[in-house]
Amino acid sequence: MKKLRRNIFWSIELSALSVLFLILLIFNLFKYFQYDQKEWQMLSSIMDSAEESLLFDQSFKPDNKSDSDDFKQNHIFLSGKKTFSDFEKKEKHKRNKDTTEIINNLVSGEIALIRLSSDNTVLNYSGFLEDTSENDRSALIHYITENNSDRGRYHGMKFLYKKYDTFQLAAVLDSAYINMDIILLFISSFIGLIAAGILFAFIAKKISIKIAQPVEETLMVQKQFIADASHELKTPISVILANISVLEKEFGDNRFMNYLKEEGKRMADLINSLLVLSRLDYEMEETSAKTKFISFNLSDVLLETALPFESVAFEMGLTYLVEIPNDITAYGIPEDIKQAAGILLDNALKYTNDHGTVIINVKENIQKKKLRDIRQIIIQIKNTGTPIPPDALPQIFNRFYKADSSRKYNENSFGLGLSIAKSLVEKNNGKITVESDAEFTVFSIILDTVQSANNI
Repeated sequence: MKKLRRNIFWSIELSALSVLFLILLIFNLFKYFQYDQKEWQMLSSIMDSAEESLLFDQSFKPDNKSDSDDFKQNHIFLSGKKTFSDFEKKEKHKRNKDTTEIINNLVSGEIALIRLSSDNTVLNYSGFLEDTSENDRSALIHYITENNSDRGRYHGMKFLYKKYDTFQLAAVLDSAYINMDIILLFISSFIGLIAAGILFAFIAKKISIKIAQPVEETLMVQKQFIADASHELKTPISVILANISVLEKEFGDNRFMNYLKEEGKRMADLINSLLVLSRLDYEMEETSAKTKFISFNLSDVLLETALPFESVAFEMGLTYLVEIPNDITAYGIPEDIKQAAGILLDNALKYTNDHGTVIINVKENIQKKKLRDIRQIIIQIKNTGTPIPPDALPQIFNRFYKADSSRKYNENSFGLGLSIAKSLVEKNNGKITVESDAEFTVFSIILDTVQSANNI
């Protein structure tokens, strides 16, 4: 039940977050490209204005330093904040509101203009370049002149560059402030996504409970019916078997009595299996099941389980190998692990080929994690024989499922044993897997012992 609610919860949560993330991503990308386009438009306008001032000012002849100083006082692209203010006033009649706001932000010194001679000698510069070091300024100018492009980017700055007959002109925009706005926009979106995730989690939890409730009620009714029916059938089956035993003593051996007795035992086994599954389903729902976990000697438990099967394997003419190291400690419920291992051993003996081999072994596996190592115990039960078909492997633990008929048929099998083993292992926070090839069919019980380290 909890797994169903958890699956519904994560489906809703991840779907909502994915849609919101996509919307925010598109919005942020749109804003980024919008900012980028406006920056280029701003830079182009300033470049055009400076170009117009230089080309149409007939008095401009910067042959010496004094001429350059006079030019610096009289021309738009070299007069500092006052020049940009004048430029802004002109631009207000040409630009829309958004562009004007950008101009207002850039007047404080994020724009620089550079004028060079035809041989790349710096004649003058203005804007934020007046506050930069000589090395940084030279590196920027060198990059612009050697770039062989009329526009480009350099260390977070955008620039436009143009050559004329007698001089060269470059306009540079420092995008640091606007880039910071973009970064803040992304950070705000990320925080908003986290907040929305928390809100969605609350909503998804409510919805998952609401959606899962009818399914849970139906499943509970089915499980209760199976449990009740099994209990009701157990008594009459026991009575029937008892009466058959009395009749055998009264009338002696009779093949019809034997048929009744065999079918009665099969029915009793089926009912017992259903009762076990019903009990396991209930215990899996109870969080208090973990309080029964203890640290125990797994080697002793597995030896106690494996040794009785040795005589069975001998009578069947099979090779039976028990490879269990001493003093392996596990954490869980010993009776559950013992029962699960017994089911897998019984299953292996049933499906081993004539003169085949059955092996039970145990090994430890250490998984390296960032904060700590996780110790796992792997119990493997192997048998030779006809391999399980690949398409049957994912369903092998389903209730009442039987593999391909090409494998050895057992009329006393109901397809519940492996399902019971899986439930027992999962109850102990473990997992069970199966692999099958031409050589061996291998069932593995994997027990995580991290909790053992925390509780011993």
